[in-house]
Amino acid sequence: MLRAPPSYPHPAGPAGRTTPQAIHMTFGSGPARPGSAAQPGSFPSGRAGGVDGADAVFAFLDPVESLRPALQAMRDHLGRNHLFLAIGEQQALASPIRERRLATFARDAQGRWRFKRIYLSYQPEGPLPRSGFRGHTFFYTPKRGELLDAPFPADPGLPSAGRVVDGMEHAAAAGGAPVEVLRYVPMRRLTLRGRCDAAGPGPDIVKVVEGKDAGPIAARIAAVSDAATWAGASFRVARVKECRAERGVFVQECLPGRPLAGEIGPDALEAPLRRIGAIHAEIHALHAAGPHVGALKDPWPTVVERLDWLAFVRPAHAEIFRAVAARLEAARPAPGEPVFCHGDFRCTQILADGGNWSVIDFDDAGYGDASLDVGRFLAFLKYDVPALAGSPELLEQAAAAYLDGYAGRAGRVPASGTLRWHRTSQEVLYLAQLVRRDLADEAAFAAGCAELDRLSAGLRPGETR
Repeated sequence: MLRAPPSYPHPAGPAGRTTPQAIHMTFGSGPARPGSAAQPGSFPSGRAGGVDGADAVFAFLDPVESLRPALQAMRDHLGRNHLFLAIGEQQALASPIRERRLATFARDAQGRWRFKRIYLSYQPEGPLPRSGFRGHTFFYTPKRGELLDAPFPADPGLPSAGRVVDGMEHAAAAGGAPVEVLRYVPMRRLTLRGRCDAAGPGPDIVKVVEGKDAGPIAARIAAVSDAATWAGASFRVARVKECRAERGVFVQECLPGRPLAGEIGPDALEAPLRRIGAIHAEIHALHAAGPHVGALKDPWPTVVERLDWLAFVRPAHAEIFRAVAARLEAARPAPGEPVFCHGDFRCTQILADGGNWSVIDFDDAGYGDASLDVGRFLAFLKYDVPALAGSPELLEQAAAAYLDGYAGRAGRVPASGTLRWHRTSQEVLYLAQLVRRDLADEAAFAAGCAELDRLSAGLRPGETR
């Protein structure tokens, strides 16, 4: 029997505790699914619907002259790849396909921005089919000029993914829940819903992560679950049921409920947002402990880097990005007293099952400035809740209700100037991610620039703490 990650003593918790129940996982029972012969060793995620032709891939970056040769070389490879062309035919004949793209960048020896890697991933929506098209990812490395492809679930960065999917499909064939891909970030993370054991009581959430991250992440989530239980929290945190750190895999219980973001609307706005604010304050009052519950990473260096990169991508807007950088630097707040933070607290991370709510994805939790956690939530509110898009009045009403709920539980909220600073920083990261994920067009980019200019122009150095 496999055991869940060890639990770490809470500094003020009870002497005894209940050990998470161990389960038997079947994903290691079969051989790894082979890749192709060419296979090597709360942000915007992806698009659903039609599959673009090769010439449309990262078309937003076409005006960047220094990137154009690498882009054209990649498109030439795609245009000659029969698998890429077949995916377009699959889209015309079968179910919808979700497409995810990402371009990463690095500076060369002369300090110039260049492509590091580009990937395009295609996944059918709904339960994973047992046969036919199951997904495919293309990896392009400009430095080597190679296009490598891997049929799902083969992934050079997630070598256990094939065995995990094989085991879950074996359990499904024996009467378990069908396997569903909830999220797939090539080279980094695969999140699945389904049974690990045909004899189990119901579906599980299975995560396959890169490198040696599984053990620390599972231990961190277990510590959060313990802390929430000891505190008598008003929300649930999914228990860690099993961890195989050597394979980069861990399992959590599958909590009931629907994503809250889709339940919020003009007729159901203030009450849920107040409760969200109160829950966020509860999280900030938790005392999660353990060697893998550390300090959150300071996002400021990444914000500075992204502003410089955005100016490279669109020199016509460089003056705005330089102004935003200067305003953020001048008003940069001193860090507040560290509290426990979710790290990515958004409406999309809350499940509602009637009056019972759960908070998920504590993978990146740690201790940090509460104002960063709150500012991030406010920045993403308009992106996460469809009903708030395009309605400044509803957005302001929702934000006020959230802050009212937070203050009612915590007794105070971070200074408004500090929240504005963190909201501006998060908008920088969001705009850069739109471009990096090939989700930007000229209108969306111009709107993002205008929002950054507006938010940063309101920053005052004396009002950020």
